[in-house]
Amino acid sequence: MADPVISNVTVAYPGAQTSALPGDQVRITVDATDADNYTIAGHVTVTDAKGGSASAAFAVVVADALTYTATADQGTISQDPANPNQFVLTVPA
Repeated sequence: MADPVISNVTVAYPGAQTSALPGDQVRITVDATDADNYTIAGHVTVTDAKGGSASAAFAVVVADALTYTATADQGTISQDPANPNQFVLTVPA
């Protein structure tokens, strides 16, 4: 089994800021994938009573669930429960 792959870590400062001020909350987003994932490809067709039909392809990606954790040497960091790959760091005042 291969280790997960982190493709990007994004730090989003409040507003249009390019750095954090004391007391700010900074959002950290981690983009990662399961290196062992694979795809199941398929095809669906829908036909009406007159013989007209439409079709489309689909793909299902199968992957292990990933668990995200984050720490910081200062401030308070918390995970967004609705988006487990996102964290909010509250900068010390």
